[in-house]
Amino acid sequence: MTNLKLGTRLGLAFGLVVLLLIGITGLGIQSLGALHDGTQLIVKNRYPQVVVANDIVLQISDNAIAMRNILLIDDHDALLKEIQRIEDGEKGINANLVTLQQMLSSDMGRKSYGEISALRATYEKGQKEFLKLAATGATMDASQLLLTSLRTDQQNYINRVKGFIKGGSIVMAKSSVEASDLYHSKTVIMLIMAAVAVVLACGFAFWITRSITRPVNHAVQVAQSVAAGDLSSHVE
Repeated sequence: MTNLKLGTRLGLAFGLVVLLLIGITGLGIQSLGALHDGTQLIVKNRYPQVVVANDIVLQISDNAIAMRNILLIDDHDALLKEIQRIEDGEKGINANLVTLQQMLSSDMGRKSYGEISALRATYEKGQKEFLKLAATGATMDASQLLLTSLRTDQQNYINRVKGFIKGGSIVMAKSSVEASDLYHSKTVIMLIMAAVAVVLACGFAFWITRSITRPVNHAVQVAQSVAAGDLSSHVE
């Protein structure tokens, strides 16, 4: 190493420091990319799923209120309006379920969706029977249906959707923790690499400076000796 030319030493020193800086930059870009992907996954996929599922729960509850209202209504026109309200609500739920299905990307999500669809099919069957009875004036039979099997089917259906929401919330929380862990681990690595770069830069600066100043100091000493009339100094 001591026999290397000054240009070679400078090139080696700066080259190693530049490589470390490139590594730090690359790691930073990679880390930012991973954080961006994780954030996008939450914002554009997981959070919207929870929002859509919440809308479904709200609409199920709204339809349940309308069904109870039907049992208290004496006016036929008002009854028909409540039935129409329920049918419109079911259309909204159908649209949300289609949207939700398109968002799903995991096997667990698709399994949950299948369970929700099965419970919904059972509930819809009883709901249609309820509306048919209510529309024909069979209020007692409709009330009996609503308070027995239909109520159970509705509860199972809405609980499963709520379970999907809870699962989505857990996944989002997990993603948030993973993003935080990634940030901290990559930060530590970048700081270590930066510290190594600083140490190397200082070491190379000392090495190169010493390799320049020592010969210069020796040359000065030789010149001073010659000026004093001493020609015995050894010059490399």
